[in-house]
Amino acid sequence: MAERLRRLALTVPFACAALGCGGDKVLLRYHPKANTTHRYTLDEQMKLAVAGPPAQLPAMDMGMSVQLRERVGEPSRIGAGVGGTAVSWSVDTLTFRAPAGIDAASPALAAQMARVKAMSFDLVYDDRRIPLRVQVHDPLGAASAEGRRVTGNVEMFNYPLPVEPVGKGDHWRVETDIPLPEAGGPISVQSVLTVKDITVAAGDTTVVFGVSTQFPDQPIAISRMGRTMTMKLSGTITGEQTFSLSQGMVLDATVSGTIKMAMAVPGLPAVPIALSLDMQATLKRLTAP
Repeated sequence: MAERLRRLALTVPFACAALGCGGDKVLLRYHPKANTTHRYTLDEQMKLAVAGPPAQLPAMDMGMSVQLRERVGEPSRIGAGVGGTAVSWSVDTLTFRAPAGIDAASPALAAQMARVKAMSFDLVYDDRRIPLRVQVHDPLGAASAEGRRVTGNVEMFNYPLPVEPVGKGDHWRVETDIPLPEAGGPISVQSVLTVKDITVAAGDTTVVFGVSTQFPDQPIAISRMGRTMTMKLSGTITGEQTFSLSQGMVLDATVSGTIKMAMAVPGLPAVPIALSLDMQATLKRLTAP
């Protein structure tokens, strides 16, 4: 986690290039109203398919729908001169759509879902929405794979904001993690965020920015069943977010794309296993403060 926070702190701003910041630019800062509660719905749909040998394996369709409760607390101080906004997340409801062949009503899966619903998350963000502290509370200790996917998806929508004011067409680059249990855990990726539109209406200014994510060029090493494998990722994930200046927070967001994974075991002549993951996720606020 410390390494991830370090990378986020090194976010490279590309907005306000050589011509400087004009009057049509806005400063994006995370400042939700203290002591408020918000409810969100997080929906994720995925389809995992095998390309090539063993091609006889059927594609797996799965998904989950989560209703989350966000509580914004008082300003929090981490250390001398370092402060932020304290936020806690908890799960209200959780529905899991299991792939064919897996009993969605099995006691084992029901126990996992109950465990995820009992989890909670405490975070402190600075005004650029960079997490200064993250705590996961799991009744059984280490977070389960399902729990890590929930918190990972929430964090996937929380891109750091740019350093300088931005206008339409400006962009900035960030390095962050996306949840990818199929690859053994979160994967560090580069994303470019571009301002698509700025609208002033009903006493608020909303900024819509697009997100384009690309995967690392070099293969990554993962461990499965006692073996070390390499995985080459390719594909593109794109999305869009709407940010409210008056409320200082994201109102809704979408992300979708296809991730292709080619896995091989070093030293073995077998044909690499190729996987394709189509995914779509949406985060939408259900209630306003």
